Amino acid sequence: MYIKISFVALTSRKKSNGEVPLYCYLTSKNDVNRFSSGNSLPVSLWDSNKQKAKGNTNQAILVNKNLDTLKKKVEAIEIKLIQTGEVYSIADVINQLNGRLEKHPKTLMAVYKVKFEKMQKLVGKDYHKSTLAKYLQMANSVQEFIKKEYKLADIQLNKLNRIFLEDLELYLRTTKSMKTITSNKVIQSLKSVIKYALERSWMERDPFIGHQSKSVQTDIIYLTNEQIIKLETNTISQGRLNRIKELFLFSIYTGLHFADAMSLTISNIIVGSDGKPWIEYVRGKTGKKILVPIGLLLVNGMKV
Repeated sequence: MYIKISFVALTSRKKSNGEVPLYCYLTSKNDVNRFSSGNSLPVSLWDSNKQKAKGNTNQAILVNKNLDTLKKKVEAIEIKLIQTGEVYSIADVINQLNGRLEKHPKTLMAVYKVKFEKMQKLVGKDYHKSTLAKYLQMANSVQEFIKKEYKLADIQLNKLNRIFLEDLELYLRTTKSMKTITSNKVIQSLKSVIKYALERSWMERDPFIGHQSKSVQTDIIYLTNEQIIKLETNTISQGRLNRIKELFLFSIYTGLHFADAMSLTISNIIVGSDGKPWIEYVRGKTGKKILVPIGLLLVNGMKV
């Protein structure tokens, strides 16, 4: 990114002494910002085309000298930022110009980490533990790709582009042998991380512009009543598999997602208005509260 530096006399902010303040404008391809240069002069002495004060008066010479010094400082800061190889913004330049060093993640996995730490604080409120586990799995898949493709543990945010996304998708489908629906989830998770960084001005360009996930047509298969009864009456000798069977049937009769069913505890059992036990639960994905009468499960032979 290269910043264009210009100076503007703001006539709308004319002072009582008749002078107008000179503002410094920093402009890049996707951003613009301005701040006061600390200089002012009569508007008649400002040459907007040459970006300098007219004449050889002491005031004109001093203003031009100050503006030239300011321009060189901005250029020096930008050169230093370019040499680091890290992504930067106009705000970073202004902060350094004012002696403020704003630190923020500059690499992809660092943003994953920041977002994960925020999610951890909201477990039980906005997120479920299982959501964090899935998030880590998807982050690991992305990092494995970076290590294999770039021979690095991480990648700069300003290096992300459509090629990166296409190569990642290919890696997930081939090397990781993921189905399209699974690889799409990894890409969607990455997109949320990129959005998180964009919203905080940690990166300037969205690599997902124009990108479309591969479409997946899912055929939903429903069990018949006969199949459910057969599953109920079928005896499974292995305790672990029998437990999975019970949880699956439990999900069928309650309408709870398998992950929600796995998260139930004794504290979710309450006494309803009818004096009978009910399940009270807040869905992890939607945050919607649901109530399920346990008596209905007992009628169907389920054990709670």
